[in-house]
Amino acid sequence: RARGVDIQIAGQSMPADLVISPVELYDVILGMDWLSFYRVHLDCYRGRVVFERDGGRLVFQGVRPTSGSIVISAIQAEQLIERGCEAYLATISMAGSSGEVVFEDIRVVREFPDVFQSL
Repeated sequence: RARGVDIQIAGQSMPADLVISPVELYDVILGMDWLSFYRVHLDCYRGRVVFERDGGRLVFQGVRPTSGSIVISAIQAEQLIERGCEAYLATISMAGSSGEVVFEDIRVVREFPDVFQSL
């Protein structure tokens, strides 16, 4: 378990107790206890999550890719920004984490250990 993990949405802190799980399809699954505690309303039709906060309403608008995820180079991103496109950079970090990468935690390293042997 990871207790008190700080989840930040639009600058608002909403701590959660997380259970480590081998599910690889999702980064985080928030349970009904967390969703009800933060008075969350899911609007699946519009693809958004609404948080009813004491200080007002916070709306998180999801993005629906039309045909899967698109990966572009840094040069392409810079060109799009120069043409006036909006760009967002997001980082996810865990408070108290050492930031060290343990290679055994990387799925492809676990799947192909013969390729990633220590020298």
